[in-house]
Amino acid sequence: MSSEELDILEELDATYSQLPDDLLMEVEELASNMSEFGARQLRKNGIGADKYDIRPYRQGDTLRDVNWKITARRDGEYWVDEKRAENRQPIFFWRKGSGTVNMPPEKKRHMDIALLTAAKIAVSAEDKIGILDTDGMYRGKSGVEEMASHFFDVNIISGNTPSIERELPHNSTIIIASDFMLRSGEHKEADKQEIIAAIENLGNMGLNGKVCMVLHPDEVTFPFKGAKRFRGQKGELPIRFDDAASIAEEYNRRMSAHIDWVHELVVENGFEFILHTTDKPPVELVLNMFGVQMDEPEYDHDYKL
Repeated sequence: MSSEELDILEELDATYSQLPDDLLMEVEELASNMSEFGARQLRKNGIGADKYDIRPYRQGDTLRDVNWKITARRDGEYWVDEKRAENRQPIFFWRKGSGTVNMPPEKKRHMDIALLTAAKIAVSAEDKIGILDTDGMYRGKSGVEEMASHFFDVNIISGNTPSIERELPHNSTIIIASDFMLRSGEHKEADKQEIIAAIENLGNMGLNGKVCMVLHPDEVTFPFKGAKRFRGQKGELPIRFDDAASIAEEYNRRMSAHIDWVHELVVENGFEFILHTTDKPPVELVLNMFGVQMDEPEYDHDYKL
């Protein structure tokens, strides 16, 4: 394992430790019981051991079925164990690589930490995890390490959008992260069509999941003034402005429209959209992946810059 992989694994452990105890308990409970993330089996030994789901109390349930540990955290709402034969939920992860647009290292690292932390939560709930553009499924700590190795393998070049060349289990959940940035000029429409095709393909596979748009805050608000030189996208020359502030209004209008476009595309294909900026900690993105809020509400369609 490379020093870079060890470093990222240490950082994901640090991120995992930042989860407040009450929120971590809530996240782990959601990971175990939310229908979107599938029904789980508890850790029971032996062939043919019963598997369980947790659900609210219904008339006819007995006191011996009550899960008192969960009930104690539910302010008087009774929850019971229900015997059911269930399979572990497959959760597939993906993050944008170099693709058609440059991926700044800090943004890529932010995505890696968040996805690996989410994967650690998933395997703690006994889920199987995988990577969308590779074969194989993993379990336990070794599975998270396999994901980290994949992210840092220089011989693996993930594209601008996920490419799936295998059939996924019908009850799979996906969590993907990208900035969904487009090149300018003649390449813009091609990049848009590539994103549309990828999201529609995922939707047509009947998957559940979260699509995370991860941006640097400067990409959202464009706070620049004076003479500025901006790095060009992959294959493009740098762009220079004598007065960056003069284009801020038009830039913000276009970026707002682009975020709305990605949001609508994602929701129309049956996924939940999450907007996250890298000035916020990765742990906040992880919590949003599991539907848990920290301070600010998630992005909504009427968001304005």
